[in-house]
Amino acid sequence: FYLFFSTSVAKEESVTNGEYVSGSISPRPNCNFEIQNSTGIEYCYTNVETRKVETETGDPGEFVNKSTVKTPPNKTIDFDSTHGYKILKTKIKSDSIPLDKYHNVAEPSFASNGKIIFYTGNHFAARSTDTKNWQYVNPSFDFRALNGVDIFGQPIGTIDLFWADQRAIYDTKHKIFIWVRQGIESFEGGSLHTNIDRLAISKDAIKWTVYDLRPSDIFWQLGITNAVFDYPQIVINDKYLYFTSSIGVFAASETYGSIIRFSLSELADNANASYVAKLDRDVNSITPVDGSKNRVYFGTHLRNDTSKMKIYSWNDNSNSTKEKIVRISAWNDIHNKEYCTETSDLWWCKAHTSSKIRSSWLYNNTINFLWNAVTTYDKGRTWVPYVDSATFKLDKNMTYERKYYLADRSKGWVFGAATPDSKNRMGMIAFYETNSTHPAFNLAFGKFNHDSHKWEVVRLATSTSHMPVLDNNNKTDYSWGDFITIRKHIGPSKENYSWDAAGYTLTGKMYYNVNPYFIRIK
Repeated sequence: FYLFFSTSVAKEESVTNGEYVSGSISPRPNCNFEIQNSTGIEYCYTNVETRKVETETGDPGEFVNKSTVKTPPNKTIDFDSTHGYKILKTKIKSDSIPLDKYHNVAEPSFASNGKIIFYTGNHFAARSTDTKNWQYVNPSFDFRALNGVDIFGQPIGTIDLFWADQRAIYDTKHKIFIWVRQGIESFEGGSLHTNIDRLAISKDAIKWTVYDLRPSDIFWQLGITNAVFDYPQIVINDKYLYFTSSIGVFAASETYGSIIRFSLSELADNANASYVAKLDRDVNSITPVDGSKNRVYFGTHLRNDTSKMKIYSWNDNSNSTKEKIVRISAWNDIHNKEYCTETSDLWWCKAHTSSKIRSSWLYNNTINFLWNAVTTYDKGRTWVPYVDSATFKLDKNMTYERKYYLADRSKGWVFGAATPDSKNRMGMIAFYETNSTHPAFNLAFGKFNHDSHKWEVVRLATSTSHMPVLDNNNKTDYSWGDFITIRKHIGPSKENYSWDAAGYTLTGKMYYNVNPYFIRIK
């Protein structure tokens, strides 16, 4: 018998408050584009000579090399087909969506006002008003460079700047759809190594106004010049949009975490939008907590230390965060040299899958975080992925619990995402694998039972094929994830739905053989 559930008073350590800049961003002049309407679309293109950076893919990245925790978790999954959930499930499929825009790293996100659904799938977007019929939205439609050059500096005309990593959310107070797209790495003007994250605002998910964000434009006063955004995330409260992103800085060969806070009312008016931005050079990424109100919370793991987290809070009436480092139970990074050897057949060792925090939310005066981790039930002979968690009570002691993790000795679990519904019930979606070498990933939903401390889980969708797939260069690819999305349902009370969610399954051996889903649950 192993005990994995733990509660403690977090020990705090003082930390620096980071570096801050402020300013405003302007919408692109004359760029108020309408999807599939090319009139005046050239005003949305950048007009600086741009050269794409040739980027190699397929490298799983560095493995961590530290002592490995071998105390396994208790099972927290009550898997049963009779839990009584009502599921409305629709595939995001349309003849207008090019097949090669689907991808085994699908990263689905969405924004819904209860009637209009704007769905993003990493390399495509789609719009629906009935959850059945989907209109393709090309993320590259407005996101291009007018004066592209090849790797030799020769002019080649207009080139696409969009790469991947999309996020979408709906703001019920200001009644706007918010859409973030990450651009490719490129050289602008022949020397500035950067990328653009394009922030777009719309009332109807048809007509959009865009703002362009470059790391150097925001953080130049802090010495950030040649740098790129990566892994953007967004949350909102009543007043602000909070945008977080890693920033890869080439001169320092380092990755930093950042938070940028924008005025929602100014974005909603398509006006110059003021911001305050924070740079934290001590961490690689920062994850915002969904559901916060006047005070927004954030969290991150510390570099090379799985027994600590840094927690941030940002009050509406302040231009800086408060932060502290707190101790948690140690866990195993999903990339570890003890099990990710050069000859390992484990899929997560061959994939880009990481242990970044994937989901975070506010619930009953606590903040909560989920991430991918690995455990062993036989003292290191075999390893199983699971979704680890950290819960902190918002009291003076910052009481810590390991409470909402997803673990099952017979199944590996990855990419969990959770949030409460309007009745304060905790819902979760996640993938579970059926084989650690050639896994088939199935999508599941669960509601947390606070009496049994278990997730009451049912299967949502089943993959009919397994990893690896062949990528667009016909090379084997084990990558899956990197996140899925669940949100409290927005819509008429007569619908009585509790959660909206987005996930996907694999249907064949090519990278584009996936079924993306939009799901409603009650």
